Amino acid sequence: MDPGEKTASIGGNVITNAGGMKAVRYGLTRDFVRCMEAVLPDGSIMNFSSNVVKNTTGYDIKDLVIGSEGTLCILTEVTLKLLPAPTCSCTLVMPFASLEECADMVPKVLELPFIPTAIEFLERELIDIVERNLNKMFPVKEGEAVLIVMYDASSRQELDSAVEAAAQAALANGANDCFIADTPERAGTVWEVRGGILEGMKADSVSQEECDVVVPRSQIAGYVKAAKRIALSHGIRVEPCGHCGDGNIHTEMLRDASMSDEEWKSATHASLKELYALAKELGGQLSGEHGIGNGRLEFLEEFVGPRMIQLYKAIKLAFDDRLILNPGKVIEFREN
Repeated sequence: MDPGEKTASIGGNVITNAGGMKAVRYGLTRDFVRCMEAVLPDGSIMNFSSNVVKNTTGYDIKDLVIGSEGTLCILTEVTLKLLPAPTCSCTLVMPFASLEECADMVPKVLELPFIPTAIEFLERELIDIVERNLNKMFPVKEGEAVLIVMYDASSRQELDSAVEAAAQAALANGANDCFIADTPERAGTVWEVRGGILEGMKADSVSQEECDVVVPRSQIAGYVKAAKRIALSHGIRVEPCGHCGDGNIHTEMLRDASMSDEEWKSATHASLKELYALAKELGGQLSGEHGIGNGRLEFLEEFVGPRMIQLYKAIKLAFDDRLILNPGKVIEFREN
């Protein structure tokens, strides 16, 4: 999964169902939780699921708790499924003349008989921000957009086959070249730039606001192009990037020094409304990774509908009828 926050605890990853760049191959945190012990708001100690491979005993409360953002219970013990570490890996960088060509390559990669570990995209202007502010140099200078594909394997033969197939597919589908980072040092130069995106944007702006949508993979290019138009119409710079293997696009809005606090607040709120409406129109969802918390509550019902909100409230009350765990997060109870 490779969550971006390297200091996160296991409990924090579970209660937020953390994802990351490697979710394409390995899935989300939910896919690795076997069972858990939790304390309910009334002090009851509960065990959800059990340490068995198969279990269809009653409702699956375990998967309900995972990703509940601390609103239902407090985790005290988690049993995880482990996988053997891959013995070898390789990263490919495929530069394209346009974002559309880059996005069109994603289904081509997924059609190959090898499961990628990660598929990321970066536009050149975002690479420039990282290089300029952090002095981390990206090894590929060609292309207005690049697709970064990682493969893990249990044998060198398997890895070589995956890399050869992906490289050939990239060149056949319009890539300017295909850079193969087949050593830890070469791969490190690629992933250091990808990992430095947030830090680079912070250095390049006064403050930031992120819209964390997920859209069908076929709609990535359309979303990114429209998102830039929307933000610019409100006077904001925007730098989208993300996990195009699963359609999760981080739309980072950047504030320049010329904007006042009031202008920034008004512009970001207006942009968010349009960006979420765009994601919904394209068949997407409100959040792919970062959850709801209290910062995105006002947009939730538009995506899930009033009946789902009623179900959320009923679930919350079943666990926490006194509303003492993370009040105001995920679901809100307004006083009449």
